[in-house]
Amino acid sequence: MTTFEKACDQLDSDKKRKHNEDDDGDVERGPSPAVKKQRTVDNSFAALTQHSLDQYVMDYIVDSVLPVHHVDTSPFQQLIRRLTSGRLRPRCRQTFTNQLEERFQQRKVDLKKHLEEIGTVCTTADCWTSRRRSFLGVTVHWIEKNSLERRGACLAVRQITGSHTYDVIAKELEHIHEEFGLTDKICFTVTDSGSNFIKAFKHFGLEDAPEFTDEQEDMEYHVLDDILNPQHVENVDDDQVLYRLPPHWKCACHALNLVAAVDSTNFDGATLKKTSVQTFAKLTAIWNKQNRSTLAAEKIRSTLGTLLPTPGDTRWNSIFDAVSKINGLLSSTESAANFDKLCDDLDIKRMQGLQKTFISEYVEVMRPVCCALDVLQGDKAVGLGYLLPTITVLKQQLEDLQHRQQNALVLCGPLVVALKDGINKRFEQSLMKVDAQLSAVVNPKFKLDWISVEAEKAALIAKLKRRVRDLASTSTTTSQTAQSSSSLDATQGESPGPSDFFARITAARRNRIDTVGDDINSEVDRFLDDGSSEITSLNSYPHIKQLFVSLNTGLPASAAVERLFSLGGRVFSPLRTRLSAEHFEMMVFLRLAKWQ
Repeated sequence: MTTFEKACDQLDSDKKRKHNEDDDGDVERGPSPAVKKQRTVDNSFAALTQHSLDQYVMDYIVDSVLPVHHVDTSPFQQLIRRLTSGRLRPRCRQTFTNQLEERFQQRKVDLKKHLEEIGTVCTTADCWTSRRRSFLGVTVHWIEKNSLERRGACLAVRQITGSHTYDVIAKELEHIHEEFGLTDKICFTVTDSGSNFIKAFKHFGLEDAPEFTDEQEDMEYHVLDDILNPQHVENVDDDQVLYRLPPHWKCACHALNLVAAVDSTNFDGATLKKTSVQTFAKLTAIWNKQNRSTLAAEKIRSTLGTLLPTPGDTRWNSIFDAVSKINGLLSSTESAANFDKLCDDLDIKRMQGLQKTFISEYVEVMRPVCCALDVLQGDKAVGLGYLLPTITVLKQQLEDLQHRQQNALVLCGPLVVALKDGINKRFEQSLMKVDAQLSAVVNPKFKLDWISVEAEKAALIAKLKRRVRDLASTSTTTSQTAQSSSSLDATQGESPGPSDFFARITAARRNRIDTVGDDINSEVDRFLDDGSSEITSLNSYPHIKQLFVSLNTGLPASAAVERLFSLGGRVFSPLRTRLSAEHFEMMVFLRLAKWQ
């Protein structure tokens, strides 16, 4: 008899015993003081209705990522009958499938209505292949204006048939954006550096708005007839379908992974290269034996007390975690002796002194890169404003490791140089983007503290004031237009004279100068002098708050859509390969539909 059946039988016996005690009329009972009785199972479920039960079961199915046919299993039906004393009956699989579809449609409508109230959103996209099927996943993210909390949801998980070419991806992305009414609201879409995504946004993506500079560019004159009536047009296909995609942002975490996995190998130094190859050859041999041999895994567990973490195929973090575990074993005398004994048992040469030094320095040098990856992959408070401060701190930490006098690096000095060169190469364009710079400045956590050069601080302050002034001027012009329209209606019957013919323009200019100029400078200065690092401090600076929402809605990485596919792996398990693409999307969408 299973534990579940024993628990049900015990529940029945307890209920029968209580029933017999209540029906025993031979014993005369006297008055007893009022005692607060513990709620029994019958009392707890007395107010439960069939509709409420169905909703609870659906929540259980979705949140636990269970197949719908779970409701048809005998243990589950027995559980429902015992808990409700047979008063309510469990629904069948088909009923819950229909309810799943209805809830999906309702939550989809709710998401569309909520996104109608949002001014700016950011999306992430990626492709995923499992069980011989391919899917395109898209997530959406935004910041609530009042609470300044970041929210996110799954937009779609659509199956892609055929090759993942750039035009197929562009068509599906445009369809998803139009379905949710996000075409004109997306600040940019974050993807990895896959060639199909890069080509799709290169051909169909909107270009970023030009940056304004203080210098006046020279005006160029063109013949209008040459523009309107070109003599010849090359490389134009009349049958080519054009799609509309938002601006593109390459995933910062993917770039950092390339720095750690690819650029880190481009170092100079024969001793470091030889030691690195020999060390990783021995480590790889240990990891392979653990994964491929049961006997080797048992020896590792008995000798070290635990199995070793092994690297994955896609993420560099797993390599760092695996090497860091080995470094921890080599840090103490006792565990190092056990590790040497393990190498002997596995018929692998022991680590030499120089190789142990390489492992220690490798972990020390690579730890700042791993920490930066962990920061940028955050899903709650992390926005675009985290990118440049994170990269700046990472470069400073690598600089300190390279030039420190005490405990100087013996082997991995060239590795630090290779990492710095890789970061400068892959993040050169991001470091120069004005929006990325200002998004960090308007974040109370950073402001100007991540910048060390005073001239750069002064230039960013000027850019910030100009951007806030333009934002405030736009808002003021909108309100003044409404006021001018009402004034015009009131004086429509009067004929304007020469002196007041341009009164509207003069008044608008005077009001804009008076209300915007000094107030904006004062607000920016007070914000930068404010010592608070809490997001809630932005409530005291309305224009800075508005700019914060606009610039920090975007994400620096596409980790959100990767987490979506991690959930998809749980839904699309080996025993559920016949799950339809539509129901797969419903399960993933509802599991992540927690934006409210």
